[in-house]
Amino acid sequence: MSEQLLVVPVATWQWVAWIGLSIVGCISSVALLSPRWFAALATLGGKWIDTSPFFKKLDKPINIDDLVLRRCRPFGILLLVGAAITLAFVPSAPIWRSTVWITEAIVVVVGLLALASPRQFTRLAKLGGVWVDTNQVIERGDKLINIDDFVVRHSRAFGFCILIATVATGYFLESRVF
Repeated sequence: MSEQLLVVPVATWQWVAWIGLSIVGCISSVALLSPRWFAALATLGGKWIDTSPFFKKLDKPINIDDLVLRRCRPFGILLLVGAAITLAFVPSAPIWRSTVWITEAIVVVVGLLALASPRQFTRLAKLGGVWVDTNQVIERGDKLINIDDFVVRHSRAFGFCILIATVATGYFLESRVF
């Protein structure tokens, strides 16, 4: 049996990807052809957006343990039903099968544990329900890194690299081979 390439079916989101590729292609062409225009474009698009107010709202623990732990068996049934529905829609591509099967096996084991032994499920839930504070990681990543000067100085090389990446992405998108 010959090895087949993974072919992705035409999706409704494809037009969005083409619009994005067109915009990136135009910007990289400007960078390639006119560094002065690219510098002006870079100053317009180089606005810093502080994301900390959004993450502060999301970075609060939600305690659903009591709700789930009081209703272990219905939760186990929901896990098993969800696993069955997901398995009904497993893509036929070989690359996805193993990932989905491993994930579904874990969900089925947890669902069966919730049905068969609520006490063990409670122990597992308490072990897995440890709150991880992400503030330190977000604070390190939420800093302005000014690469505009470097990109503007080397706009032709930047434009060439981005244009090549755009063409390659367009090729893979059009041929639907990933």
